Amino acid sequence: MRHWQWIAIIALGTSSARADELSMQDLKALETQKQWSELLDRADQVKPAARDATWKKLVTTAATHVVEGTSSTTTLSTARALIERVPPAERKYPFVRDDAGYRAAKAKSIDGVLVMCKHDDPSGCGILIEALASGVDKFSKGTARQIATMVGNDIGPADAIHYWALAVVDDAATCKDIWLERSVIATLAAGGDHVAEAQKTATTCFASLESGLTQALIDAEDKSPYTQNACPVLKPRGAMTVLKKKKCS
Repeated sequence: MRHWQWIAIIALGTSSARADELSMQDLKALETQKQWSELLDRADQVKPAARDATWKKLVTTAATHVVEGTSSTTTLSTARALIERVPPAERKYPFVRDDAGYRAAKAKSIDGVLVMCKHDDPSGCGILIEALASGVDKFSKGTARQIATMVGNDIGPADAIHYWALAVVDDAATCKDIWLERSVIATLAAGGDHVAEAQKTATTCFASLESGLTQALIDAEDKSPYTQNACPVLKPRGAMTVLKKKKCS
């Protein structure tokens, strides 16, 4: 094969590889046109070397506008369509969840979804809201408890512990909720990344949870995940019973 033919093949390959590449000017044009969804979908087509602070700001702005769209939705089907977009975008651009404005927009949008859940079929709302609420650590008053109840029903008690932990801070009366007790015990028994939240919640609500935590200790096997995770909460509090001495030694 002649030299010029090799050059042509190489050039063709290079052109093909960069056919879908975008410049920062392209992204800024999408911003000007307020094409937020398209900007979010295509921002990763900017070559890595050009992804500077301005690129991050454009992506975060687009993500915020997209999630704000949930606030104006009128049906759960519309909300579900946004849920299909938001979590994948967060996985693609994880830095957006570090932005306080983005998290605040998500928290506000959840209020709108909760309203729709109350007026529509609530089944599956826990899954829907959990997908959108991930990463948010501050909600409007009463919202965390609603989310915790829905997630506990739709997914499982242990999956709701993060929201129960926030709900307790929001309103101390939440400590008396039987679903909070179930969530704390389930998380301590399952182990995993949210044990610390369950322990903190158990400590905060100890007066309400002591009986349930102790009964679970009675039922648990020695050296089980539950005993290992619950004993640090139980040992320093309440009466030091024979049961505690035996299972928490």
